Amino acid sequence: MRIVTTASIMLAAAAALSLSNSAFGQTGACCRDLFGTCDTGIAAADCMGVGDRFIAGGTCDDFSPPCGIGRCCTTTGCVESTRVECIVNPDGFYWRPGQFCDGLDCTDCDGNFQPDALEIAADASLDCNANGVLDRCEIDAGSTAPGGPYFCTTGDCAMDCNNNGIPDECEIYEFTSAPGGPYFCTTGCDPDCNNNGIPDACDVDPTDPDGDGSVSDDILAPIGVPDECRRWTGAVNDLWSEPGNWLPPTVPNNTMTEQYSVVIDGSIDAPSANVEADEDVTISSLVLRDNSVLTLSLGDLTLDGIDGMVNEGLLLIPDGRGFRAATSFTIRGDGGLIRLAGESAQIASITPGAIISNEIEIQGRGMISANLRNAVMGTISANDAGPANSGTLLIAGPTTLNNGNLVARLRATLLIATDISEELGGMSSILADGANVTVGDGGDGGDDPDSVDGCGPIFLKPTDLTTFKLDRGRLLNFTLWEIGDDSFTLPNQRAVFNVLNGSTGVVAGPVNVRRNGTLTIDNSQVAAQTFVLDNGATFGATAGAALTARGRFVIGGSDETLFDFAPGTSLAFEGGTTACGNTPWDRTLEAASRNFGAATGGGGYDNNFDFAELKIAANGVLQLVDEFDNGNRPLDGFEAVYCDTLVLETGATLFLNGISLFAGGQQISAGPFGGGQVVDRQACCLPDSRCVMEIADCCAVMGGDALGDGSQCNSGGGSACPPLGACCLADQTCVIVTPAVCISRSGEYRGDATTCASVDCSEPQPSPLPQGACCISDGSCNLTTEADCTDGGASYFGDDSTCGNVDCSLPAPGPVAAPLGACCLANLTCMDLSSADCTAMNGEYLGSNSNCGIVDCANIDSAPAADVTSGSPLLDEALCRFFRQTLCGIPGCAPCGAVSLMLTFAGIRRMRRRRRRR
Repeated sequence: MRIVTTASIMLAAAAALSLSNSAFGQTGACCRDLFGTCDTGIAAADCMGVGDRFIAGGTCDDFSPPCGIGRCCTTTGCVESTRVECIVNPDGFYWRPGQFCDGLDCTDCDGNFQPDALEIAADASLDCNANGVLDRCEIDAGSTAPGGPYFCTTGDCAMDCNNNGIPDECEIYEFTSAPGGPYFCTTGCDPDCNNNGIPDACDVDPTDPDGDGSVSDDILAPIGVPDECRRWTGAVNDLWSEPGNWLPPTVPNNTMTEQYSVVIDGSIDAPSANVEADEDVTISSLVLRDNSVLTLSLGDLTLDGIDGMVNEGLLLIPDGRGFRAATSFTIRGDGGLIRLAGESAQIASITPGAIISNEIEIQGRGMISANLRNAVMGTISANDAGPANSGTLLIAGPTTLNNGNLVARLRATLLIATDISEELGGMSSILADGANVTVGDGGDGGDDPDSVDGCGPIFLKPTDLTTFKLDRGRLLNFTLWEIGDDSFTLPNQRAVFNVLNGSTGVVAGPVNVRRNGTLTIDNSQVAAQTFVLDNGATFGATAGAALTARGRFVIGGSDETLFDFAPGTSLAFEGGTTACGNTPWDRTLEAASRNFGAATGGGGYDNNFDFAELKIAANGVLQLVDEFDNGNRPLDGFEAVYCDTLVLETGATLFLNGISLFAGGQQISAGPFGGGQVVDRQACCLPDSRCVMEIADCCAVMGGDALGDGSQCNSGGGSACPPLGACCLADQTCVIVTPAVCISRSGEYRGDATTCASVDCSEPQPSPLPQGACCISDGSCNLTTEADCTDGGASYFGDDSTCGNVDCSLPAPGPVAAPLGACCLANLTCMDLSSADCTAMNGEYLGSNSNCGIVDCANIDSAPAADVTSGSPLLDEALCRFFRQTLCGIPGCAPCGAVSLMLTFAGIRRMRRRRRRR
């Protein structure tokens, strides 16, 4: 039996206490785990002893684990028991109240009565290599470090060759390629220049402190560095070729018998870490620490060892120089950079199959012809325009982006003239920001198109003129093409994306062309989930272009000149569903054109958001929608869709949704078409008064009322149901439809909520009586007819007057006297009457301001005379002929103009006589 220490009990009790501010001061159940007792009605302040647990307002049955139970570590594992049971258990050594075992590993390698797992959780530095074993239990028992004893005597014990109580692997720099990693030292590390997992100081000790039988020579100069390593001192100058700059003092350059690992660490070894390679250099491995700089001033650098390169500084490759791989290796490091600084600066594989695995940033201008594997933290960036803006970073070797990024900035050009693939499914992306990117042939002369297979986005940011050219190349599986940015508005801030010469673009998500973006597709194929053209975006599809949409095609602009879908191009829609029930419209085409009708010469097919070929693939679905006003929407209808050719493959379905579609000079209506069918959805009013667009059969399945072909919901799918009323058709039949459907059928709508039983379609709809402002005696005003107003004794202010334009405190204007004219009665006598009075007496009215003094009722024509005051002083031809016969006796004896003037003069004299009589 082992005894639980007081410190252990105090630690466990402190961890078990958890009293919130809200619980303090309340009463509840108190469990005293150390003693296994429980009381109720206890104040929180009285339940704060060692090992106490409190539940506000609770009972003793609410505790979990039950009161008095905790986890007990034994030499064979963890059990849940009382404290007494754990103490009396001969294998028990650690008890924690109020805790479940939850898979706790009770291993206690150093016998201090504390589970190792809990010690490591409290202080991670006790397990430097994070293998779940306390370092003091892992170090070989042969270590003489103070603070022992140590406990590893068999199995895979850790070496501690410098006897400091820390496993050697935790002291070696983290980017070593020695077997058995990973390693964990990042600052103050022991050097391991030959990457064998042994600190250099131990590696050259002839006593073989690690006991592995392998000791590195240190015979050239006893400096504590293996002879195969060279450390830079810079004691003489900055030149690689100077022996005095190295320890040991010989220039590192591999031969058939000697292989060198080089360490350049300006922060430790040398007053200067600016090293110039002034000759061709071949070494096995290279470490650039901290801010060290290695410039290939007069020679190339070749690595031919598997240990590769650790770069936390800068490798600078000027024009005409190269960094070359003679075998496969990895470039590791934190914050390191390889900079290409000239058009012919190069990173290359000089041995077939040699692969460079890169984990740092490569940038500048030059060429990458290596077989490169760019890791998640790696970025390849073209960001140096160079002289005369000739800065091009050419990727000419096969490259794999393991979540890495391609970037082009500062008017530079990123030219991708080889295959690039994305391997791990992360966020590989291409960013062009005021620069040029070209994917394609690039002059490599290959027969196959070059491709970039990614999984992240492509961003074209127009901080300056940004261009992206896919020329005889392929862009596969990117999540997004984002072309332009609405926040940039200056003329030179534009993003242009050109897809040319048989290229292929496959976008897993949307293609977004923003206000200052341009997308041109010429003799190439682009497939995307969605195409979105914002207002101000420029889009062009020229000869041979083929677009495939697996979702929506959205036109948000109003300038038809920015949209060109030329002859010989095609827009195809794939997939979709026709299930009943307000299915999301995941395959839609925006209707943006002005409706000029079906005629090919009427403007509908010219500069009108028109398409060449519109295709729905086999078993696909397309719905026409009008979600945006593209400047072509009439007041009472929708914009239209125009295409030269419409193709519906086998099983395809096209939903018109009340929108006019014109193809090849014909308006497309519902019915079979090609291998598929055209369906015109209609408004469906559901029992809950929601309105959805559905086909009639689906509407019935949903329990709704189909409102007729061409009917629309008030404002698109999902809105309120539109009004219905009686509609009189041309054949005098009556149907109940919406106003829009009635108009589309050339009918006469008789009003909302009217029924066919209440209307007579054989009679024309009476014109409504005019209304005006009606002032009542109390000063209030309402709109009504003159008859209803005057019948109630109120004052009527005239037809079409409004209450907002009248003052009810003033008297209403008097009635305007109707104009008088000659009226021939049945007995051939003549009277000057108003038109209404003449009609009431069954007379024939000869026009306002005509007069009986010049009229012979026995000789008038049957047609009524024109109103001489309503037009020109010259009378119309019919009246002229009548008065020529009357005045002259024979037809045509007096000119019409003269007669007209005479009549006008006579009318004026008659009016003067009336004024004198008044």
